Amino acid sequence: MSRVVRYRRSDGRPRWGVLSADGERVHELAGGPHPMGTPGEASEPTASIEIMAPVRPSTIACVGLNHGLTRAALDRPASRQPMIFLKSPGSVTGPNSSIECPPGADVLDVAGELAVVMGRRARRVAEHEAMSHVLGFTCANDVGVRDWLTSDSQWFRAKSSDTFCPLGPWITTGLGDPDAASITLAVNGEKRQSGSMAELTWKIPQIISYASSYVTFEPGDVILMGSPAGLAAASPGDTVEVTIEGIGTLVNTVTAPHEARRTVL
Repeated sequence: MSRVVRYRRSDGRPRWGVLSADGERVHELAGGPHPMGTPGEASEPTASIEIMAPVRPSTIACVGLNHGLTRAALDRPASRQPMIFLKSPGSVTGPNSSIECPPGADVLDVAGELAVVMGRRARRVAEHEAMSHVLGFTCANDVGVRDWLTSDSQWFRAKSSDTFCPLGPWITTGLGDPDAASITLAVNGEKRQSGSMAELTWKIPQIISYASSYVTFEPGDVILMGSPAGLAAASPGDTVEVTIEGIGTLVNTVTAPHEARRTVL
């Protein structure tokens, strides 16, 4: 099992690397993880680098209402096929970064989820071949605005606002049985969600096969598998932690809306 990180040094250039067993050092992957290269022998301390979001996907597919308790909380019946929606690639942010409330929202839905990271192109993949297209797994926080989910005809702003898809802190490869991994979400240290991937209605191979029947996934694309149990909310000043067994913990803090920044090119 390896932990693949995306990071940058003081020069600002993104790099790929593999963490040492103790997490204290990183060995650069010169060719990146698609396909997985061989880590270099030279290493540097993780204290001297900035850990970034582990991928920059072109497609983020999400499985909605994939747990019976979530459907019950929203009074939604079970479906005969998965409910898939998309988040904007621009919604991705990394570990220890801010989740920013957009204008008009000061309470956010937060949901701890397993993110499947694709390692090979996947198009019309059979269930029995699905896992061979997976590079590994990371933690995800599927952020949304509840009022907008119900008021808007599309989920554009409710699910795809900037910073609404924290990912990280790394990609774990060779995870033994992701369908049995436990997931917890805590807000300010208080557990708000706790469950297991085993409780989800639709499993990883089913989702990859179903979704790839319509959308081609490229290496680095991600699929968020759904929250294991219940609903949780966070407001500015709150710290949200998503912990997945065998992977680690993704930490982010919610902030109030910022004034628009002017970008100097």
